Amino acid sequence: MIDDKTLAMADFSGNRQYITSGNLRGSDRACLFLMDYPRRARLKIYATVEVFSPEAAPELLAQVTLPDYRARIERVYLFHLMAFDWNCPQHITPRYTTQQVVEYSQTLQTRIAELEHENQQLKEKLTSNGEHHD
Repeated sequence: MIDDKTLAMADFSGNRQYITSGNLRGSDRACLFLMDYPRRARLKIYATVEVFSPEAAPELLAQVTLPDYRARIERVYLFHLMAFDWNCPQHITPRYTTQQVVEYSQTLQTRIAELEHENQQLKEKLTSNGEHHD
């Protein structure tokens, strides 16, 4: 975020398809879709876009540079926000990281361990009373 109505983003060297740059040659309008899969939320941001070479915008370059990322920045996109819209979550399939699944399922794992322990104790009690059950 540059300010409350402006975003900046680095465009790193990559597969040399230049899809975003090519699309912006026909129009300076763009729409960003930002997905939050676990919460099933989608933010659509409408903006106009300026494209700068790194040399032409050193102050922007400094703001979008990631210190530990080694790819070369080919250009900087500056998004001037015009409007936004939170879309309906109806068709957003929730997706979770492995860490989130581990965290979300911890209560269940704890309960399963408790029940397995209780089950084992009951089996031992039955066996000690001379009953045999599997």
